[in-house]
Amino acid sequence: RQWLALRRAHELRRRVEAATMIQSAVRARNVYLHYLWTICSIILCQSIVRKFISIQHTCRLKELRKNEAAMTIQCAYRRHVAMSDYIFFMSDVILCQSIVRRFQSIQLARRMKDEIHR
Repeated sequence: RQWLALRRAHELRRRVEAATMIQSAVRARNVYLHYLWTICSIILCQSIVRKFISIQHTCRLKELRKNEAAMTIQCAYRRHVAMSDYIFFMSDVILCQSIVRRFQSIQLARRMKDEIHR
């Protein structure tokens, strides 16, 4: 009987050890799978964030180019307006100078004529 009890105890111990090893392997596999899912989720999140940042950066660059183009157009238009104003101003100055010189030459001619007839 004692031998039978020892044999049963030994068999029970072997079964417990086998069950423990199986549980350990299953838990290790579950932990590893959970780890892999976590890594995949992290990589997915990083990808989404990087895409979002890239889109924002692209939008900023497009807006910057748009603003630069607008500034270039405004600069050209303002230059055109300033040049046109300058040309009109200079033509008005030249016209005024011409009128004043004509008036002065007419007065000079009258004085000279009056001196001759005296």
